Amino acid sequence: MKIRKRHRVGRLQLPFMLERHYMAELRQVGLLSQRVVADLLIPTLTSHGLYGPKHVMDAVTANPFTTRVTKAVFSAFSPELLAKVAGRQANEVSKFHRQAITSQLTRAAGVGFWVRRDLDRANVKKVTDAWIGENIALIESIPGKYLEDATDMLHKNIGSGMRVEELAKKLDDYRVAESRANLIARDQTLKLYSSLNRERQKSIGLDTYIWRGTLDEKERPMHRDLEGQVITWGEPPVTNEDGDENDPGEDFQCRCTAEPNLD
Repeated sequence: MKIRKRHRVGRLQLPFMLERHYMAELRQVGLLSQRVVADLLIPTLTSHGLYGPKHVMDAVTANPFTTRVTKAVFSAFSPELLAKVAGRQANEVSKFHRQAITSQLTRAAGVGFWVRRDLDRANVKKVTDAWIGENIALIESIPGKYLEDATDMLHKNIGSGMRVEELAKKLDDYRVAESRANLIARDQTLKLYSSLNRERQKSIGLDTYIWRGTLDEKERPMHRDLEGQVITWGEPPVTNEDGDENDPGEDFQCRCTAEPNLD
């Protein structure tokens, strides 16, 4: 049974509120990892600082110390905790998309019970499970990246005679963990939304979609050029200068969406 379009298909609503909520949760991971590293690093700098820069670097890069820091950081974030954080986001994004696409199809075509039933038959669990696994690894990279950059900062500043207090403040002001958390939350929420959109559209027999962009100053030229094009699911267009092929929302921080093609 084919869905018959009665009215214009409106733009699919994006989950910006859920994106911001995920950002807040991942920022907490970043801030906690920063505190854990600082609580171990600063006392070590203080106790070894009297013996000169080389002694300090030997201390903070020695295997026993780095092992202690790594263990302390990752003990604060068990795989179960990270799976819970990512799983909660996946569930909320899935519910939001289910409501958004149902509303979109209802406005355009007055969809009936059979469409809602088939939307629920989509293999959403396969999509969300894969996304959760990928996100656990990405969340774990937040404290790891901060520790790596903190060590690099020590290399660059200890030899210059910087006082421990100054270095501690420099480490505290370094917000790479927070910015990485924001990047992951924004990019991954959009990617999950794109995957759910593809899965649910295909579950109701829609083989093609219409590329819809934001048409604002932030939109990439290659994405703007795709506006209004009818594209077959499984045959994504090239969306960046590297030649990568992506459906809407799959490219890095892409806010484009796939409009159901009801014609």
